[in-house]
Amino acid sequence: METASTRDVASRGENFYLHALLGAVVTVVTSFIPFSPLIGGAVAGYLHNEGTSRGTRVGFVSGIFASLPLAAVFFFMFTIMSFGSLTTGEFAGPMFVIIMIGLMLLIAAVYILGLSAVGGYLGAMYAESQAQARATEESPDATYASVPDDEAADTVDNQTTK
Repeated sequence: METASTRDVASRGENFYLHALLGAVVTVVTSFIPFSPLIGGAVAGYLHNEGTSRGTRVGFVSGIFASLPLAAVFFFMFTIMSFGSLTTGEFAGPMFVIIMIGLMLLIAAVYILGLSAVGGYLGAMYAESQAQARATEESPDATYASVPDDEAADTVDNQTTK
């Protein structure tokens, strides 16, 4: 039996991976800009708009998606180096290169994942502030409701001056 709360949770969470994928695309497209994972994570967090903890998660998953090309590069380099070391019989040189490439890609992955998570947090925080601003604009403020209209203000002024 499906209740209203489970239906709401299912409808809110269904776009999680889509938002993460869109953030990863933004990260890859803006990769020529420094701190592009921050931008991609912010886009994912803003689009997801379910609070800062979910924004951080969607930003992190966006970073994982954006890191997949790095994993493919490492696998490609590992395959080439392994094949080269098998044909030449030398293992020390190619293994050193594989280890160095692996360390560089690990550092790059941590950079991408960390900045994407921070960007997701910032994007979700911005989305929350925008939602609060819209809610404030739509609901009348209590201070404005207590201000009398012009005729009543004139009557009050006339009574106080006498």
